[in-house]
Amino acid sequence: VICVQEGLASRDVLKDVGFELIICTGALKLAQSVREMVYSDAAALKACAEENHDQLLCNQLYLRKDSAWVVEDKGAERISSDTTLEGGGNRVHGPLAIRSMGWLKLKKPGTSSPSVFVMCTHITGGRFEDQYFVQQLAEERLRQPERCIDVFKGRKGAKDDDIGILVGDFNATETYKADGPMNSYFKFGIKGSEGVKSDAQAANIPEDGIESIFAEYMVSPFKAIKELNWTFAYGDEIGVTSAFGHLIDHMAMSKKVPVKSVEDGWIPCASGSSLADLSRPLPSPAQFPCPVLPLPNPPAQSCFCPTPLPSPAPAHQRPDLDEIPPRENSWRRTFDLDGDPPVVATTNSWADMLDSDEDPPGFSL
Repeated sequence: VICVQEGLASRDVLKDVGFELIICTGALKLAQSVREMVYSDAAALKACAEENHDQLLCNQLYLRKDSAWVVEDKGAERISSDTTLEGGGNRVHGPLAIRSMGWLKLKKPGTSSPSVFVMCTHITGGRFEDQYFVQQLAEERLRQPERCIDVFKGRKGAKDDDIGILVGDFNATETYKADGPMNSYFKFGIKGSEGVKSDAQAANIPEDGIESIFAEYMVSPFKAIKELNWTFAYGDEIGVTSAFGHLIDHMAMSKKVPVKSVEDGWIPCASGSSLADLSRPLPSPAQFPCPVLPLPNPPAQSCFCPTPLPSPAPAHQRPDLDEIPPRENSWRRTFDLDGDPPVVATTNSWADMLDSDEDPPGFSL
């Protein structure tokens, strides 16, 4: 399974490499256009091809066509509140952009493997919305993961050995560090906002107390998930999954599952309508679902909105990855597919999970 966040509903980007699009939140009318998602910001729209401005930006889940795992159920839910962003200080305003979660229930017929519920989402956040962290959005980022997990809790035909996997872009790292990228973001993108200052003054928050509230807001999705006794597949050891130099893509599980390996990398993608536009030959689905480039050589264009990407953080600024095998061979060696497990990957990171010590494994994330 491959989970895509910020895909375009008009593009089936993995069909040419052996994957079937199972869920698209845009097709289910739980998405908005690129223009609406950036609140019609001229600079943001300029960075994206004009023909994409009115295309629906959505979450998608793909299943490998020859997988032995089958989809028993599927669906999507809206997880964002029906609220309006209001305030001055040169901030965007209007209805909060819609956030949704698509999900699949997978089962391997003829085996005792548990049912696996894969959920794909993108949580509210980013430079437009984060400036409202003092007021309307103070609880929004906390509640959205809870709403995702509520879907898993309310699943039909629930069994004790079912496994939930929440995959998504949280727009944040798990820990807010005084000298970390979120602190830098606060200093250069939030602290000086006249709207933020006005909100803080109205709430009687002293200037030196604003950052602590922002930090709590940013890491609130992780707090919500942990309080529900879900665990994360990986942490900072994976490296960066954002062009801004930090880890924003995460995977959480409803129960602890041994982690076999963790990798991250860049998917080399042209700005065309499918992955078939790549100059580098694609591996077959039996080898690995998507090609990966080593981090020091990111693509010049992103897959869905052709925006130039800055280089990732220099190697000396990333965590020590000595225990992880070299990335140059990542897509060739990451997964043992002998047991035909469903590989669940985001477009930025993935982890190989085992639900038991048996060989072949029951499933992979």
